Amino acid sequence: MKRIFYHIISCIAILALFSSCQQIKKSFEDTMKPRQQKEASDHSMERTSSSSSVTIDVTDPDEKKEQSVYASAEELDKIQAELMNLPKFKGKKIMMHQDLYFFDFQGGRISIKIQDPDKPENIDTYTYSKGMWLDPTPVKISGNLKMVDLLYPLDKVKFSTVKKIHDILIEEAKDIEGGTPSDHVYFVHMKVANMDVTHWYSSISGARKDVYLYFDVDGNLTERR
Repeated sequence: MKRIFYHIISCIAILALFSSCQQIKKSFEDTMKPRQQKEASDHSMERTSSSSSVTIDVTDPDEKKEQSVYASAEELDKIQAELMNLPKFKGKKIMMHQDLYFFDFQGGRISIKIQDPDKPENIDTYTYSKGMWLDPTPVKISGNLKMVDLLYPLDKVKFSTVKKIHDILIEEAKDIEGGTPSDHVYFVHMKVANMDVTHWYSSISGARKDVYLYFDVDGNLTERR
């Protein structure tokens, strides 16, 4: 019975995070439309003559393909260190609130909710994008869960773990027809009805089925669904 309840709680967390990420992904796609139109215009600038054809590459440097956020464990740990050394957090205990996610888009996007160490009643979202941590944005707290049941020490989570997880996704996808690893990796923590839901998870999209994979805090595969 506990296992069934655990699965229900996990599914609720997945649906909530999936919904928010779909909205973020849509905003990204809307942002990309002007760039796509610009690229079409740039291609029209190719110059030709009767004796030769010359193609001019006018693509902006920042539009060229960027390295995957999952490419380097060392870089991921460096990004985490930059967050923990922000003036707001340096030398203080940092508590993550409920979840964090990685999205492989334009060199990587990371979003994490953190309790304000100076005002514990406040939660803010910190976002890493285009090589830097952006200014935090406030989070509205809702629901009946106690804040303490959603807090998890950030120093117990390693950002580099997502590389290990993504490598596993790539290998697992080889055994699934049309398997494509998700570009998202999530971590979630919550305590509900004396049950501790703490894990990483992601998915593989297949031609005939989708597979959800769950990992412990250290990135070891624990379950497939």
